[in-house]
Amino acid sequence: MSYLPPPPADSFNPTGSPLAPRPVTFGEAISRFYANYANFKGRASRSEYWFISLYSAVVQIPLYFVALSTGTTDPYTGVAQPNTMFITLMYLFSLINLVPGLAVGVRRLHDTSKSGAMLLIALIPCVGAIVLLVFFATAGDTHENQYGPAS
Repeated sequence: MSYLPPPPADSFNPTGSPLAPRPVTFGEAISRFYANYANFKGRASRSEYWFISLYSAVVQIPLYFVALSTGTTDPYTGVAQPNTMFITLMYLFSLINLVPGLAVGVRRLHDTSKSGAMLLIALIPCVGAIVLLVFFATAGDTHENQYGPAS
């Protein structure tokens, strides 16, 4: 069980509400990910977005390596053929998480006061992914913006 220390006293305004979004734990991020399955409104903190990225990697990378290690090798070409059951599980996991993954990306962009349509920048080869990575790594607005209050 992880313990997060309380934020410093100067990070609160006189009304008692935090000025900056509260970082979420790994478990909270996964819980919010599935609770907001197709919710493209609102905001997602940096920690929420990056914990979801970590969660996806922690599930998919081992599935891929197990698929390769339990697969077969084509005797004529020597090319490894992954185990189709684990590859199918990996694709199924990706398919199930496609919509909530897009939703958390849109909410993350909203946290930085950008439109969710900016997610389409990823379609520009090379440069689009880099620009989107910078947007996702940028700190969110500390105050309410057009997409809602800081989470």
